[in-house]
Amino acid sequence: MVAVVVWNMGTSRFRAIRMAESMTVDLKLAKEEAEDGFRRFNTIFENVPIGVNVLDVDGHVLQTNPAGLELWEAESQEAIRGMSLMDQIPKTSHSMVIQGLCSALTGRSSCVEFQMIGLRGSVRLIELHAVVVHNPTRVYQHTHLLTVLRDISPQRQVESDLREAREKAEESNRSKSEFLANMSHEIRTPMTAILGYADLLAEPEQGGLGHEDKMEYIATIRRNGEHLLTIINDILDLSKIEAGKMTIESVPMRVDALIRDVMDLMQVKASAKGLSLDSIIESRIPMIIHSDPIRLRQILVNLLGNAIKFTEIGRVRLRVCYLNNDQRLRLSIEDTGIGMTDAQQASLFQAFVQADNSTARRFGGTGLGLRISKRLAQMLDGDINVTSEMNVGSVFCLDLAVGRVDEGNWLTASEARAVPVGNEPDEETTATKTSTQPLQGMKILLAEDGPDNVRLIAFHLRKAGAEVATVENGKLAVEQMTTDGTVGGKLTDSPRFDVILTDMQMPEMDGYAATRLLREKGCTLPIVALTAHAMAGDLQKYLVRSAGNLMP
Repeated sequence: MVAVVVWNMGTSRFRAIRMAESMTVDLKLAKEEAEDGFRRFNTIFENVPIGVNVLDVDGHVLQTNPAGLELWEAESQEAIRGMSLMDQIPKTSHSMVIQGLCSALTGRSSCVEFQMIGLRGSVRLIELHAVVVHNPTRVYQHTHLLTVLRDISPQRQVESDLREAREKAEESNRSKSEFLANMSHEIRTPMTAILGYADLLAEPEQGGLGHEDKMEYIATIRRNGEHLLTIINDILDLSKIEAGKMTIESVPMRVDALIRDVMDLMQVKASAKGLSLDSIIESRIPMIIHSDPIRLRQILVNLLGNAIKFTEIGRVRLRVCYLNNDQRLRLSIEDTGIGMTDAQQASLFQAFVQADNSTARRFGGTGLGLRISKRLAQMLDGDINVTSEMNVGSVFCLDLAVGRVDEGNWLTASEARAVPVGNEPDEETTATKTSTQPLQGMKILLAEDGPDNVRLIAFHLRKAGAEVATVENGKLAVEQMTTDGTVGGKLTDSPRFDVILTDMQMPEMDGYAATRLLREKGCTLPIVALTAHAMAGDLQKYLVRSAGNLMP
């Protein structure tokens, strides 16, 4: 009986040892797992790309990760340990952040946005998420808060940029819609006048119409036709500029001659409104500059035309001076017109925009002229700026870079006013002007498919003394030049014509193909292209195909 008891006591001791060993192993494994978990947590904590802060219940920093240090703009943990998060937040956001942290302390989810100021002064927009961490040995006793800080400044900037882009697109669409509505009116108005007065001239009962009435009707048709052509030219010019197809020349040109030419042109419009139009040259100016005279003239005509249009009483003045310090020529157009507000000036040079929608109804126009002028000025290495005051007037300044000016290339103010417009005409020009039939005896082949254009062009050519033969397309033009009257035939030894005028776009065979075929056959006659195209690419395209000249 005693032996049995001893054995049982030994067995219990053995089991206790085994249990202790097992518990030791379990504790060791649990410790290793805990250490592995801590290492995993620490790895995540250290490498997560968003700021993680451990705060006490009063909002003071106990620990943060490297991403958090970047948000704080701190070099080390010691630099911010014990600091209050509230110290880096504007006072206007304190109540919102405190409310979010208190919400987290009660176990509710918390997410707030606020601006955070780093230790170096950088300001970021932060999104904060907070959760409470309990002490595992004291249930319900809060020990600290775990906060996640995410810099959402880039996200909000992208959202702001997208919102701004959308608003600009919507504004652009509204402007284009208003522009199209205005353009429809601007095109229909002169078209109605042209067709209406043409119908009046065609009415049988108008047979007794006097000469003065007929001339008035014709003048009305011409005036509206010119207005319609101006609208079309503005649209084409803007299209070329926006497409990068506008070419700019740089040739020697006389400044004084350009000024006199433009002023003479605009004097008629100013006189018709009873306005005073003059020019003042304030200082000596360069006699010759290198620029594009056609485009520079276009800018000045547009600016002066606008000044006259928007001025009812008073004067319009072109003031010219040379800015020595900047080596720029300044041409200022001053008026005593209706003026503009600051808001109107801000949108003045935008395409499809007029200073005021009522402007289109009152004064007409497409709203493209100033946009075109500013872009042309920039292409000429210059710019246009405006200052204006409501009911007082406006000043548009065109500044052009002209570089250094040689000492002998200057005109004083008095000399500039005394120089006549342009150069003296050469003998050939004089002879042309004095001759009533400058094309006397010239034989011209005209290839054009538009009957109206054929009649008009042929009329002017015959009036100038030329003999004109007309064909409807390029194929017929080639046949006129061959011995057997076919496209495949050889050229005649003695050409029947002195020059060929051809449209570029025609049925069967266009001007391109006809020109190429004639050149391949050895035709050396001048071939002049008649075209409504205005793109630089069209000119290059035609010249590559050996057309001699281009007549727009």
